[in-house]
Amino acid sequence: MNQSGVLRGLEDIKPPVRLSLLPYATTIYTNDGVNGKEKFSFTGGMDLKYGINESYTLDMALIPDFSQVQSDNVVLNLSAYEVQYSENRQFFTEGTELFDKGDLVYSRRIGSTFGEISYNNETEEVVSSPTAAPLINATKISGRNGGGWGLGFLNALTNKTHASIRNIETGETREEQVDPLTNFNVLVVDKILKNNSSINLINTNVTRLDGDNDANVTGASVSLLDSTNTYRFSAFGAVSNIYNAEDADVVSELEDGYKYSVGLSKVSGSFQYGVSRSAESKDYNPNDFGFNRAANSVSHNVSLMYRIFKPMGVFNYYRANVSGSYRQLFEPRTFTSTDVYASTYAQFKNFWGVGMSSSLKPIDSYDYFEPREEGYYFVQPGSYSVNSWVESDSRKAVKIYVSQNTWRRPDWEQAYNSLGASIRYRVNNRLSIDFRISRESSEDSKGYVTKLYADDESLDEIIFGERDVLTTNNILGTKYTFNNKMGLTLRVRHYWSNVKYNGFYDLRGNGQLADSEYEGIDESGQKRHDTNFNALNVDFVYFYQIAPGSFLNVVWKDSISSSDNNTDINFAKNFDKTLSLPQVNSLSVRLTYFIDYNSARKYLFGGNSI
Repeated sequence: MNQSGVLRGLEDIKPPVRLSLLPYATTIYTNDGVNGKEKFSFTGGMDLKYGINESYTLDMALIPDFSQVQSDNVVLNLSAYEVQYSENRQFFTEGTELFDKGDLVYSRRIGSTFGEISYNNETEEVVSSPTAAPLINATKISGRNGGGWGLGFLNALTNKTHASIRNIETGETREEQVDPLTNFNVLVVDKILKNNSSINLINTNVTRLDGDNDANVTGASVSLLDSTNTYRFSAFGAVSNIYNAEDADVVSELEDGYKYSVGLSKVSGSFQYGVSRSAESKDYNPNDFGFNRAANSVSHNVSLMYRIFKPMGVFNYYRANVSGSYRQLFEPRTFTSTDVYASTYAQFKNFWGVGMSSSLKPIDSYDYFEPREEGYYFVQPGSYSVNSWVESDSRKAVKIYVSQNTWRRPDWEQAYNSLGASIRYRVNNRLSIDFRISRESSEDSKGYVTKLYADDESLDEIIFGERDVLTTNNILGTKYTFNNKMGLTLRVRHYWSNVKYNGFYDLRGNGQLADSEYEGIDESGQKRHDTNFNALNVDFVYFYQIAPGSFLNVVWKDSISSSDNNTDINFAKNFDKTLSLPQVNSLSVRLTYFIDYNSARKYLFGGNSI
């Protein structure tokens, strides 16, 4: 922009009405090979975009349909923390930068199912349970005016969901509500100050009908830089509240929580550094709308970085940084872990790049989350890791990326190794191919398995297991463009995780593991916890632009998901077996037509389109 010219003489320009409609109609055929069901469905809706003024834009999705959205990268989760998946729905990815404040907005919550199924597991069984809550509509306002004021507003409404419960003896079925009608709301106000400083306020609210718990989170952040843009002070704070609007007793039982972070850093020049502190109270919980893996923590961090901004010697770019952290529980205030991390990256004059990183936990760590029981912790000896990667010139038709990761915990002879590679090949201006593969192996890792209870239902043992985990992930993607109006994409992903347990332990009150008599065998003699998990997804998309902004999309999806305890199997036999399993296929055809107000007015009434 600093090389652009100056355009003069534009005066009294009246902006046109910025209004467009995007009605759509979708036909979907689903063949559920798992449950042996076929289904035809038809849906229609409309997206609306309106320019409120030159700064702010209104977007609305009326009866939205996300059946053609790319499939998730499903994984087997053995950790104590929730997996965070990427947002692939276009409505929640466009113009949402203002909502990215303190992890208070995780848009995947909109449309997910929250509720628990209430039934008697001795006399009843679940026939079907909801996997998502239908989105009724969504509204979004976003933008920033010339005075530096940014405004973001998001509202979405999801419908009720139900599970089907069957009585084991009589065979009668009943419907049980799982999720109520739910409203999601976000409001963000952001102001740009001088010297690239800023301050903002954000509020999120989730309201559930039928007496279910509601949630409200309010946060604020500030970023202040000096007049030379050399030093920055940053701070963030949020308060979470879960309550029940219809039951005062429930309100008194639920606790408010809070989070804050402060930091001071040097952000310009070749040498940069910073210090920060963050804390989350025990009851801080923004997860009705936001994302937080685990609260009840205090962290102190320090970092130092050196980098060059202009080519020097053999380098186009170079950086090196080192950081350290010291962590505690918020309540009770006790030590959990400390680590040191260092990394370096260099891009050479030929545009190849190479990087390396390493981390060190020099002393024992105390994990209060892996036991999944309050008051217990898991002591883990020190560990270290070394990672490296190399990438070729991305300007070339062929780009290659290779990475390696080695992690060790010597006291337990515990090892983790991973190797990943990707190749992107632009065959010509029409065709490109992208293939990625990764293989991760973990030997003698130790983690939570299950809990055992006494006859009086009191906790008897927390069972941990020693396991070997082998995970392979393959993704093949290709794009082909026939012309400027028509093309197709294909994405195939196969994820395989094989978990084999070698022994079981009892977690003691001192955080140490002791031998347990638990064998992990069920009534039929099968290994209860060994897992062979597969997820295979195919996404094929054909698109044809029938008019400006209007498309005909044909999407075929194939999904296979399986889990058993057959861990004595190699990759080839496992893949062949996976292909023979029941599949869920869907074929959807969607017609979307773009209607612009100005063009429609000109077509209908003639004259100037604005």
